[in-house]
Amino acid sequence: MSVAHQDDDLLFVNPDLSRDYDRGACLRVVYLTAGDAGQTGDYVRSRENGVRAAYAVMAEASNTWKRSDLRAGGRRLRAYSLVKPPEGRGDIQLIFMGLPDGFPKGGGTPAYGRESLLKLFRGGHGRLTTVDGSARYDERTLIAALRGLIQRFRPDVIRTLDHHSTRLGYSTTQSVDHSDHAVTARYTLLAARHAMAATPGLRPELAFYRTYGISSLPANLTLDEHTRKRTIFEAYVVQVTCGPGGCATAPPRMGATESAWVARQYRRQDPAPVEDTIVSWAGSTSAPNDDSATARCLAVREGPSARDVVRTYACDGTRAQSWYTRGPPCAAPWTDAA
Repeated sequence: MSVAHQDDDLLFVNPDLSRDYDRGACLRVVYLTAGDAGQTGDYVRSRENGVRAAYAVMAEASNTWKRSDLRAGGRRLRAYSLVKPPEGRGDIQLIFMGLPDGFPKGGGTPAYGRESLLKLFRGGHGRLTTVDGSARYDERTLIAALRGLIQRFRPDVIRTLDHHSTRLGYSTTQSVDHSDHAVTARYTLLAARHAMAATPGLRPELAFYRTYGISSLPANLTLDEHTRKRTIFEAYVVQVTCGPGGCATAPPRMGATESAWVARQYRRQDPAPVEDTIVSWAGSTSAPNDDSATARCLAVREGPSARDVVRTYACDGTRAQSWYTRGPPCAAPWTDAA
């Protein structure tokens, strides 16, 4: 699984994570950003401590972890593994890439040179430096690291956030999303496609999860699912708010927004592509959140030069977007144009 911040998984992807673990799956969670919110040091560590505590509660195990760094795509990635999962249960490994938090609209923060995943995605920043200064990533090396993790672990399911999101910001009532969420999901999708193209037999299910706006949708978890998800997230909140020693007084209470997210989980479903089209589901990051901006179809158009003849446009169902294959059919055709 790949998410942007150290609570996205707990708020938006769970309880599917708990179900995976209960079925005996190993969990590998990659956090692309440090979730720093423009801060340094203690705050970043508190969020990492929080997710470790939360996963220990999910596993019903002692909150004891060991450093278990690994290499992927030529990069060394900082990781931690749960020391003693319950007998018969899978391993849990949390991997922290430590890129700077881009803030909802992708403007970044002065503490880290205004760098952000959105600027990298749009070509505005050639490289991102991790918040601890230990590594730099351009788009190629970031995708290579994610691809390397997918090829290493060969997951049955890759869970990430909503790559459909095209309007970026923060709202709990409108269809907008954090820039780090949207771009993390896009890079995860690209890395998965690269990994599948290079690795025979690797065909994981891809699952995408809606984020902020789910608070305006009906609560859809059962009482047991809601209770367990809340208990897991509260373990995170205690660490972030009170630190490793816990709270001297009563544990902090979740805010209304977090409580709403904890009571819900919604996947984002891909619309069905029209027959004979070649579709890219990673579209604009500056347009309304609708399929015309996200579902882009490969089309033939007249242009001033040869390189402009074939490109992606809003899907319109015309003959200019209808394609056929020559030669033997593909073994496993895709609906995504890289």
